[in-house]
Amino acid sequence: MAVLLLWVMTSMASAAPIAAQQQTYSPIGAVMIGVHASYDATGKAPGVGMQLRLPLTAKMDLAPSGDLYFKNGLTYGQLDLDLVAPFKAQGAGNYFGVGTAIVRSGGSGGTPNDTRIGPEVVVGVTSTHPSGTLLARPYFELRWTVLTGPNPLALTAGLNFRLF
Repeated sequence: MAVLLLWVMTSMASAAPIAAQQQTYSPIGAVMIGVHASYDATGKAPGVGMQLRLPLTAKMDLAPSGDLYFKNGLTYGQLDLDLVAPFKAQGAGNYFGVGTAIVRSGGSGGTPNDTRIGPEVVVGVTSTHPSGTLLARPYFELRWTVLTGPNPLALTAGLNFRLF
């Protein structure tokens, strides 16, 4: 009987940290990949892109992404590498991040290529689920990139899919 009681108490104690982890920032240990539509408000250009979410901790993700924008037949692209974290430890779905962007434009119609690198700030919101079992999560982001010349301000709406 004492062994059974000890086993039950140990099981309950080990389950408590797991339940606490499931209430933190989402996605909880889930690698996610997604697609999105974006709009560069500065350049007035629509775009499409992809995002990868790699959890570093329960409260911080590495979020590389890339976008292609289309304006008057001219395509330009932006690659981003951001660290994002929630506003609150309990994962309200709101997140904030900082990172680096590489913006490449030109190269068509006689326009010279132009590559610029600069810091960026991202603010977003995603759906959360306490169990972390959602297979897909919508997200919305506002991304501001600081460059010499125009500073792109992009609005993004997408859907991330859980890989594992």
